[in-house]
Amino acid sequence: MQRIIAVVLLSLVFLSAQAQIGGRRNFEFLQVPGNARLAGVGRVNVSLHQADPNVLWQNPALIDSSSSRKLGFNYTPYFADIKNTHLSYVHHVPKVGTFGAGLQYMAYGSFEQTSPNGQVVGTFVANDFAFNVGYAHQVKYFRMGASLKFIGSSIETYNSTAIAADIGGAFIHPKYDWTIGLVFKNIGVVLSNYNEFTQSRLPFEVQLGTSFKPTHMPFRFSLTLQHMQQFDITYLDPLQDVTFDASGNTVPKEKSFGDNLLRHFVIGGEFLPEKVFSVRLGYNHLINRELRETGASRFSGFSYGFRVKIKALELAFSRASYHAAGGRNFLSLYLDFNKVLKRRTVQSNLAP
Repeated sequence: MQRIIAVVLLSLVFLSAQAQIGGRRNFEFLQVPGNARLAGVGRVNVSLHQADPNVLWQNPALIDSSSSRKLGFNYTPYFADIKNTHLSYVHHVPKVGTFGAGLQYMAYGSFEQTSPNGQVVGTFVANDFAFNVGYAHQVKYFRMGASLKFIGSSIETYNSTAIAADIGGAFIHPKYDWTIGLVFKNIGVVLSNYNEFTQSRLPFEVQLGTSFKPTHMPFRFSLTLQHMQQFDITYLDPLQDVTFDASGNTVPKEKSFGDNLLRHFVIGGEFLPEKVFSVRLGYNHLINRELRETGASRFSGFSYGFRVKIKALELAFSRASYHAAGGRNFLSLYLDFNKVLKRRTVQSNLAP
């Protein structure tokens, strides 16, 4: 066991040394928040679970019996007519563990295909997808989980595929509503590249977070650290992030330790006045710094949403602000088959 742990840690160190952010990796659609709850609390979270089948994509260790036989459908009309769709389902097997399965599909729409001289000769489409299967098992107060993803990307006749795993762990306090989660995302290999001139790379990332709800307070707090495999995630635009000296020469701005540190933090919260209704808020400093424009709205990185539950159905909506061009809406619909099947059983027993 010690040898296995050592090999895993050495592999993670190598991957973290190769990791980059800022559009230098492929399959970045895996980083897009796939459901309203995640988008509402800041777009990154690895410690919220509470009967949500979508946590399969956030941290596989969080899938448990509370989300068994629940289906989650998520839809996001993204920028430039891009459509992002998620499906998630969880099933618990007593004395074995909890299994989950999910599908993500991002469609980028139709594009004009032109010849070298600019003449339109037809159209083509582009899309990305990922099929995800996961398993989690609990031992006392600790849960361990892993998921395996088959990933594909297609642009016209060019295709790229990969296999990646998410490995996660969670501590769930036996008495208090307190969870700590840790996940290593997108550990894997690229099976095929778009062509012989490209080299695809997976968006490996380490995330750590905690969620806590005080006993007598209707509010659950979350704090998440993102991109832990790489401390320096600050990008300075050489055309905009400059000042001028007395002679009018440009002087590049220096990176701030405090600002770079805050870019790793994501803050989220859920206001829970009733069991069937909740309000969500979040702030992602990395998005705020990278996407806001000088002199424009500074609400980039903020998000909010709500959730309402009606018997076997649950509806969630969130809106996340990105930049001056506006934000995006996230819609999630959940179906609890436990209540649907229970209702049918009751109706069948009452039938003459």
